[in-house]
Amino acid sequence: MDVINVSYWKNHQVVIWFKGLDECLQIYLPNIIEANVVGEQLLSLSHDDLHNLQIHYIGHQELIFNAVSLLQKLDDGLATETLQTRALCLNCRCRSLRSTIVNRRQEVEDYEYDGGVSLHRGPTNQLLRLAANVLDEGKQLVLWLDRVPFTYKPEFRSIRDNLVRLCYELSTTMQHSVFACVIEEAVLGICSEMEIASDSISRSNNSLTITPVSMEIVTLNNIN
Repeated sequence: MDVINVSYWKNHQVVIWFKGLDECLQIYLPNIIEANVVGEQLLSLSHDDLHNLQIHYIGHQELIFNAVSLLQKLDDGLATETLQTRALCLNCRCRSLRSTIVNRRQEVEDYEYDGGVSLHRGPTNQLLRLAANVLDEGKQLVLWLDRVPFTYKPEFRSIRDNLVRLCYELSTTMQHSVFACVIEEAVLGICSEMEIASDSISRSNNSLTITPVSMEIVTLNNIN
């Protein structure tokens, strides 16, 4: 099994990747082989490069650029993303949401007027946007915890289950048609619990939390 590091791909690995793209692009496969395109060239592909490969249709170029862009993100993320960095991202999102609520309440106390926001039914647009960011980060962290070897570690399984519960609570809370001040109060509690969960990962002594993700290429033969 080969660990993915696109920069070091040989031509045959680029060819395997290219075969997974849209069927309309497969007419260019011989050009990729003949030009001996390797991983480093693939990641820095330009319009001139595509023209040299006889790929002139704008639509086909866009399909390739989109695929390369996704590959670049994957290649960059594999080297830097860890469970700890994901936990820190969630923590930052939670703090941002909590700070927004706390600051708004402070302004209300200072000016003794909030423009009726507190009595508005349902969450404000700003609250919805920030909560969506928290849910997105929470989902990413849960996806990490759903991977081996974290699934075999009781401490991480417990954190994962807690985060799933909190994400569900936050999602349902944002759909309630009650006064905004009631929603804010519930969100403050949920975010506090999420911060505790993410902090427990950041402060963990388990080396798995700072181990970058790796992906391996597996070749399956003789599939019936």
